[in-house]
Amino acid sequence: MSDSSLSVKQIHNAFEKLSSTQQAVEWFKCKSNPFYFIFNYVFVPEIGGVLKYDHSIMGGKIKRFVRSIARYHKCLFMASRQLGKALDINTPIPMYFGGYKILEEINIGDWIFDGEGNPTQVIATTDIMYNRPCYKINFDNNESIIADENHLWKISNSTCKFKDQIKTTKEIFEIETNSYIILSNNNILYIKSITPIESVPVKCIQVSNLDGMFLCGESMMPTHNSTIASCMLEWACNFYPYVPATILNANKGFALENIEKVKFIHSNLPTGLRTPLKYKGERKTTMEYVHGSIIR
Repeated sequence: MSDSSLSVKQIHNAFEKLSSTQQAVEWFKCKSNPFYFIFNYVFVPEIGGVLKYDHSIMGGKIKRFVRSIARYHKCLFMASRQLGKALDINTPIPMYFGGYKILEEINIGDWIFDGEGNPTQVIATTDIMYNRPCYKINFDNNESIIADENHLWKISNSTCKFKDQIKTTKEIFEIETNSYIILSNNNILYIKSITPIESVPVKCIQVSNLDGMFLCGESMMPTHNSTIASCMLEWACNFYPYVPATILNANKGFALENIEKVKFIHSNLPTGLRTPLKYKGERKTTMEYVHGSIIR
């Protein structure tokens, strides 16, 4: 069931067709192996619906993070500080209230655009990073963007081999040059070429909207930052009892955005894998599972 093109309904239907013994086997596989759980059953919020989490949005560093949490999951916290998916610090970022700032000047609290052109707030930024492998992406409108190898983009291509998938810069380089990025209002922007270049200073930001998309460049093309922490919070608290977890953010509003990501993942699991929550009513600041785990 690890096909990234499968929908939530298809995953649920496939799980429900399993015998009770087979469902129990799946439950233990998910509990013992977070990679199996994530790649087979986790969906994350995305523009226009949901995106099945797959290998294309989990690099080597993120896999090491998952292994570490899998080994030491008795106490967890999630903080909004996503590293490693960075752009050149001179990348122009369109501001919601008009004009542009280069990425180096973007600060927590700034209002920019999400992937659909709606306002979204910057909730975390990294320090400037150096000596990262970088690529220059040239588009068919003669604009170029410099990104590090792990930066994420939502792409398709003319052969439909990749349909609205999240790929790293390096993965796009290894695929082909006729990929295109889908812009807002169904416009598309083609990648003419992508070339490894000498490293430049880069920086990463995180935005408050659930799908992690924001617009960059003068053409306002959508780019992406993702988080694995919400997947791991759900894995640990869903499959293990009495796990205390805390989400830390700059303010309460941003923390609520992150707990909504975990709720989204939880609600899209097959019933047989989902540990019920203790409270049926809406509780915005906590997720309390019936076996004693809690996310605050």
